[in-house]
Amino acid sequence: MTNTLTIVDRQVEGLNRTVYATMDVTSYTTDGETLSATIFGLTGLKYIEVCSAENGYMFAANAAMSKLLCFTAAATQAAATTDVGVVRLRVVGY
Repeated sequence: MTNTLTIVDRQVEGLNRTVYATMDVTSYTTDGETLSATIFGLTGLKYIEVCSAENGYMFAANAAMSKLLCFTAAATQAAATTDVGVVRLRVVGY
């Protein structure tokens, strides 16, 4: 796994904390990139929303599994070590 996470903004909405971030994934990991609450400065994750992505890849974020999965246009998971580009995320947690 090779990625660079950049926190763009943080907001507090009631009891929730929202983090807006970009993740530049230069070497995709088999079975997905790990997304823990701590990398976003949170104690726990409620949900993760993929706002946009580069290079024609589709992404699915799963807060319960703490994973960011990447798929090709053929709906197969991206190959390991693929540079899948920058993904913009909205993460809600506490």
